[in-house]
Amino acid sequence: MKRKLTPFTLPVPGFGERRMTEADFNAACEREGITVLSQRLPEGINGCCSWPDGKPTIVIRPRLSNYKRLHAQFHELGHYFLHGNQKHLLRVLTSEEPYTPLQLAAEVEADTAALVAIAPGFPINFWLRAVTPDAFKSKTWAKVGVA
Repeated sequence: MKRKLTPFTLPVPGFGERRMTEADFNAACEREGITVLSQRLPEGINGCCSWPDGKPTIVIRPRLSNYKRLHAQFHELGHYFLHGNQKHLLRVLTSEEPYTPLQLAAEVEADTAALVAIAPGFPINFWLRAVTPDAFKSKTWAKVGVA
């Protein structure tokens, strides 16, 4: 039986065991057939994951610091692995509408994946409870023992 993916178990060699690098991100994208682009994005957006013409694509804002770039890369890779092409979780980049509860949960999951990639071993349960207490109502978090 295939194990369900969580923000703590992305299928990237070494994920959660050591700090991920840009080379790890690039290798995962190559293995998955994800096109990676660097291009300008709306203010406040460092990356996005989409499926134009049914092909997975991750776009990262150019000229980010190393930390911000790595965070954006693994945040978007988290969306790819955890949420796929689920249109109800996608959000138009220029939208003024607030996130739906499901979209917010997806963002928390992708941010968690990025944090695990960048800082494995970080006391994430404490951090998550402090910054997103409502997210713990999600069945996903209960399944991985965070709630």
